[in-house]
Amino acid sequence: MSRMRCAVKSGVLVGLSSAAVLFGSASQLQAQRIVNPQIAKIVGPNEDKRPTGWMVRTDGASKGGAGDTVKLIHRGKGYYLTSGPTSIVWTPSNVASGKFLLQGVLFSGRSNATIADGFGVFLGGKNMQTPNAQYTEFLVKNDGQYAVFQHHGAKRVALVDWTTLAGITLHTGRRDESVRNTFRVIVDDKTVQLVINRTVATTISRAVFQPDGEYGVRIGTRQQFQIESLGLVK
Repeated sequence: MSRMRCAVKSGVLVGLSSAAVLFGSASQLQAQRIVNPQIAKIVGPNEDKRPTGWMVRTDGASKGGAGDTVKLIHRGKGYYLTSGPTSIVWTPSNVASGKFLLQGVLFSGRSNATIADGFGVFLGGKNMQTPNAQYTEFLVKNDGQYAVFQHHGAKRVALVDWTTLAGITLHTGRRDESVRNTFRVIVDDKTVQLVINRTVATTISRAVFQPDGEYGVRIGTRQQFQIESLGLVK
């Protein structure tokens, strides 16, 4: 079984040259390997559902890491996720700070929702195992919209509400269909630039976005997707 890969090797970080133009020259980017926990036998109610060290926070949860709503297993190049309620999934060992480029490649599969919930990546995780968890999500929906939401405990603020974006790969809803979307978050001293596939969605000031902290993925209600890669170039 292979680990979720840091997106720095040839053929994994798709479009690095174009992302580097936005962020800086490729020679200035130093690879940072992301080390993820191994599959292990887990004792307790979450046995065999997730690798040791991976956590789940369901939307509206009173405390982080609670619940048993997500199945996360190694498959192919990365991980396969299935959900019940909308949740975020992460391991505290994955932390980003300073100048960095975060990339996540997600294949969204069959969903039982008529118009699937948003899914994507989150950054800036702080106090993640408490009721006061803070993080910011960069999400898309299968109908071609994206949004940016910031969470402070039970409060959610729309930095960008749902907006149509031509660059999103659409899912027609067929049960046998799997579509690929690449999320890039390019962070420098002053700004956070959000890119889906090769389309810039928006740019938000670093002070507002607050990108430093733990990062992971968000999965919507009754969704399935494959995480091909999730990692940093720093």
